[in-house]
Amino acid sequence: MLYYCFQQQNGEIDMTTVNQMKCACPSCLCVVSLESAILKDDKHYCSDGCAEGHQTIKGCGHNGCGC
Repeated sequence: MLYYCFQQQNGEIDMTTVNQMKCACPSCLCVVSLESAILKDDKHYCSDGCAEGHQTIKGCGHNGCGC
């Protein structure tokens, strides 16, 4: 799945392919590659913990993230 970002500059529209995005978990700080992300309900997550809403798994396991 690819996402595109459209930006208008000088009256012209430029299209950029998005390869990374912030993890969909609200408390997570991670940026995840769309290729390696865990896809659940059309949202991209960095870990199983984030994808399951931290119901049974605490944190995402990535350094520096406090989710």
